[in-house]
Amino acid sequence: MTRMTHGLVASIVVAFVIASCGGDDTPPATRDSGPAARDGATSGPVACPATCVCNTGSTCMFECGTTGCTTAECLGATCTADCTGGGCGLDCDQSASCDYTCSGGNCTSDCDNSSMCNLACSGGGCTVICDVGSTCHLDCTGAAMPCTVMCEAGGMATCTGNCTVPSC
Repeated sequence: MTRMTHGLVASIVVAFVIASCGGDDTPPATRDSGPAARDGATSGPVACPATCVCNTGSTCMFECGTTGCTTAECLGATCTADCTGGGCGLDCDQSASCDYTCSGGNCTSDCDNSSMCNLACSGGGCTVICDVGSTCHLDCTGAAMPCTVMCEAGGMATCTGNCTVPSC
């Protein structure tokens, strides 16, 4: 292929990546999450105004902003996110490694199936469910509202700061 053809293909791929996490209402199980989230891909910031998925072997940095990340799904990947507006759903599943920040508070995180999860919640009111052999750490240092971490099915968790830990 010529350089011009390579450039055109790269432009199409970039446009497809940007559009694929554009927040349509299609459920993540049926939605094509795009090249940036496919197996083995490494991507930079991924705009996530609603629902986004990062698949096995990929590296994704979800950009939640003040209103995004209704659900950010990290499935067997390495993911980061900062939810400045609060209220985000930051999931981590299938042996994923997730480092999430919720400075806006009131985020939820479900850490499943042997995943490693860290959530810093300076805004308070966050809830983490650490499930099925996962390891979780919730940091609510300086939070006015307490955070909660719960363990199920062999999940192990720690919490620092203003925390309640009813089942770990």
